[in-house]
Amino acid sequence: MNGEEKVTANLFSYGTLQREEVQLATFGRRLNGKPDALTGYVVTIIPIRDPNVAAKSGDTHYRNVKFTGSGLRSR
Repeated sequence: MNGEEKVTANLFSYGTLQREEVQLATFGRRLNGKPDALTGYVVTIIPIRDPNVAAKSGDTHYRNVKFTGSGLRSR
C-alpha cells in the first residue's frame, strides 16, 4: 500500500458511537455513516454502573442489542 491509499473499515453503531462528541474523543474525527439495520436483534438498555461514566455521558443506561433470531430466514 502506498502513502496515498486510505484504509477503511465497516463499523455498525447503534448507541453512543453515533454521538459526534464520542466519535471525536474516540477516533479524533467525525465518522461518515448511513442508516442500516441489524436483523434478528432488538435494542435493549442496561444500567450504567460506573458513576464516572454516567456523569461524563449524562446517561443512566447504555443501549445494547439482544439476539432474537426474529426476521432471519433459514437456509
